[in-house]
Amino acid sequence: MDTKNNSERTIHFFTKGDRNTASSRQRAYIVADKLKEVGLSCIVHEPFVNRLNKTKWPKKAVVIKDLFTCLLQVKSNDVIYLQRTVYSSYFINVLLLHHSFFKSKLVFDFDDAIFLHLPAQTERLTRKAERVIVGSHLLQEWAQQYNKHVYLLPTAIDFLCYSKYSIEYSEVKPITIGWIGHGPDHYENLEIFAPVIKACASRGLNIQLLIIGSLRSEKVKSLFSHIAGVTTHFIDSLDWSAPDVIPQALQPFDIGVMPLKNTEWNTGKCAFKAIEYMALGIPVVVSAIGENNYLIKNGINGFRASDTTEWADKLEQLICSVELRKKMGQCGQQTIKQYYAYHAIIPTLYNILQSV
Repeated sequence: MDTKNNSERTIHFFTKGDRNTASSRQRAYIVADKLKEVGLSCIVHEPFVNRLNKTKWPKKAVVIKDLFTCLLQVKSNDVIYLQRTVYSSYFINVLLLHHSFFKSKLVFDFDDAIFLHLPAQTERLTRKAERVIVGSHLLQEWAQQYNKHVYLLPTAIDFLCYSKYSIEYSEVKPITIGWIGHGPDHYENLEIFAPVIKACASRGLNIQLLIIGSLRSEKVKSLFSHIAGVTTHFIDSLDWSAPDVIPQALQPFDIGVMPLKNTEWNTGKCAFKAIEYMALGIPVVVSAIGENNYLIKNGINGFRASDTTEWADKLEQLICSVELRKKMGQCGQQTIKQYYAYHAIIPTLYNILQSV
């Protein structure tokens, strides 16, 4: 990295949400912290998108004025880094008005197939940005239709923070199969996983299930609460913004799972659940769709599965072999250390920002 002239440029982050919003935390707040460590000046501004959406007229005019005032802080050599800021037309219009007058340098970052829900807004920012950064191959293919400068940077983790909670591989039963996420938002994905757990139980496998992020949803809990022979534990929520909380919560997992229903939205997802599991050395089984197919080398650093029987077969192999869990878990952890940790992606991002 060329650290020359760092002091002359500030990266101004505008985000979808605050630190409790997963994509903003991983792709903006922590990224800004890491860029500061290598000498870049960074400011993460308040999430104006949220504030604009929550504020009604006439008070919305005050928020728009504050946004204008904030944008006027941006100097000619600075970069405006837009993390998934498609959810307010007011924000986009003010931003692009500022851009038209001051020729501000824009970087647009997104990590889901947001163009399926907000196609015009996503295309507009993709076209206007000097650089576009995306989290998966499908998003890269879409963005390249509208911009020649598109870069794929996976949603990363702080490897040292996660690896210090690396799991121990034990013969002790029952084997804990774990999932983490926003349960209600992932109901359809958990729904296709419930038959897998039933199939494992019917094979007499000694397992228990840990679901983190059920958020007091009885609908989510009902999927797993009454499976004969399987005890399911639910953790409704965590302090998602605290750096050690998530890896600590994952540490009881013997196997991590990432079931995804085969939809266009899920095909664009960035495999982040699996990345988190693997960072602790947890062996994984994931649905064989989207970015999972790039992250997981089947049978080497994890398993991919396509239907209930295949899911149960892969889980059974891991449940019955501590040696396989250890071999696959350690291989997966090395994958994350090499390609999906901040120390791996920050030099590339630094160079992208310096090239704007």
